[in-house]
Amino acid sequence: MLKVNNLSVFTNNNSKKIINNLSINFNPSEVHVIIGPNGNGKSTFLKSLINDSSYQKEGEIIFENLNITNLSTEEITKKGIFLCWQNPLLMHAVNCLDFLQLMIESINGKKIEFYDLYQKITTGCKELNFDFNLLKKTNENFSGGERKKFEILQLYCISPKIALIDEFDSGLDIDGIKKISKYLQKIAKDKKICVILVSHYESIYRYLDPDFVHVMVNGTIVESSKDKALIEKIATYGYDWIYKKHKILKIEDDERDSLLICASNKK
Repeated sequence: MLKVNNLSVFTNNNSKKIINNLSINFNPSEVHVIIGPNGNGKSTFLKSLINDSSYQKEGEIIFENLNITNLSTEEITKKGIFLCWQNPLLMHAVNCLDFLQLMIESINGKKIEFYDLYQKITTGCKELNFDFNLLKKTNENFSGGERKKFEILQLYCISPKIALIDEFDSGLDIDGIKKISKYLQKIAKDKKICVILVSHYESIYRYLDPDFVHVMVNGTIVESSKDKALIEKIATYGYDWIYKKHKILKIEDDERDSLLICASNKK
């Protein structure tokens, strides 16, 4: 379904290498959780899959036998890959209902009848325990949890083939995390959507049952497992054993930036 081949991702001035020669495959109905220390490329990896303009790439991204590496973010979204942002963008002039209608019509390429729109949105709100009345205004005054739920509501409304979820658990209370985890698990099974989720919180395994767990360090996946025991081990012992096992030098963010800049320049 989605094949990532030898992907490297750099900052736009090509001075910092964030993702390092990463290859991985994703298939329908699979739930993938990517964890790892802060600042090691997890969010950048998701953004690179939709060709975020903040980055430059080498390698290729193949989606349903089509090379989408250099397609625009809009084109990639229309083909069925949707990113729920870690920090949702604030909308200053468009209320959420109008935004959802514009988004659905843009992706589907046709108008949606008001009754169909209302049914879709109200059903989604009920599924996610989201207050429909909040949609009558912009998301500027939403709480952190409400903004995250609104991102997932967008996912519900367009039902993509691949859902990229960046840190959905930050800003949500335990009940919200449980609700959305249950929903993500459901759409993977019922709608055959591939869910790729990034989290800093290893405790996510308590609420989500992933098919694959991946550990990303220094922009590459160093551990993958179908067993949740990998997450449990990291939740208990942290990442030190990962660094030791793979003989990775543990460095602070500033030092990592300097080393990566040097490595990129040598290239």
